[in-house]
Amino acid sequence: MEPQWTKKISSDTICTTYHYIFYVYAIIAVLAFVGTVGILVSYKLPKGLSVSIGFQGLLTASLGAVLALFQYLVCSRALLEKK
Repeated sequence: MEPQWTKKISSDTICTTYHYIFYVYAIIAVLAFVGTVGILVSYKLPKGLSVSIGFQGLLTASLGAVLALFQYLVCSRALLEKK
């Protein structure tokens, strides 16, 4: 099912790309978490707004963390395990 031209791409090359994407998602997760905590600590906001900003920030950080973990696992378990 895989096209012939993609079979020439080594798993190491794909893993390198996945690792770069892993770092990007990990940075996004950390920035979302730190930014959310920073906003909640720095400003005195109404309780409803604080809850919604906190929820949005934690959701973004969680998604970034899950996506980063997925990128890492695809490389380490699916691509390089066959060696």
